[in-house]
Amino acid sequence: MPLLANLDDLRKAFELTSDSQKYAGSMLREYEERSKTTANAAQLFRNRITHLGIALGTILLPPLNTAFDVVGDGQ
Repeated sequence: MPLLANLDDLRKAFELTSDSQKYAGSMLREYEERSKTTANAAQLFRNRITHLGIALGTILLPPLNTAFDVVGDGQ
């Protein structure tokens, strides 16, 4: 919807942003509320599993590649 067609909402938005006290801390409050959700917990779990996979791959992949090379050359 164009801004000119919705002047009341535009005025309200300008009023809210004209006084920083009205929205001070709103981003922090939004973050805190979202961080309490199950979806956030699930995303954090997925991130941890991904990081674990990367760490294990970094450690285990070079010796596995060496072993595969040795076994592959033995044929």
